[in-house]
Amino acid sequence: GSAFTGYAAGHLAALAAAGPLVDRIGARRSLALALFPMAAGLLLLGLGRGEWLAFVYLGLIGITQGFASTAAGAVWAERYGVLHLGAIRAMVQAIMVVSTAVAPVVLGFLLDQDLSLLLLTVLLAGLTLSGSTLAWLAGEVEGGLSHSNT
Repeated sequence: GSAFTGYAAGHLAALAAAGPLVDRIGARRSLALALFPMAAGLLLLGLGRGEWLAFVYLGLIGITQGFASTAAGAVWAERYGVLHLGAIRAMVQAIMVVSTAVAPVVLGFLLDQDLSLLLLTVLLAGLTLSGSTLAWLAGEVEGGLSHSNT
């Protein structure tokens, strides 16, 4: 339980740094970068041992959450404008609720199939980095397309 102080510290630090980063490089790029601390935390969780790991893992998750919550709030307005912002955010929140309900079931099933914690964390880190990379590339492609249209 005391390791959640690592989460709080990471979250607070990321909230302080995220606003200027979003303003400087844009919400989509910031959101893609936000997933890297989570991937690092997942790899540490699979590879590391010791009580200190809980503090570091939760700190890295807090950093991701701080950056993601700041960037996500701006990415929808940046991408789609503000006319339907409420409906977009409601849909995204509904998807998030469903995904957080499904994830423990899927992870529990995989653990029941004797998938090792190391393999599971490496797979999850790989998925996280893949999503981050695709989000970054989508922003680059879209940015290139919008520049070519001007």
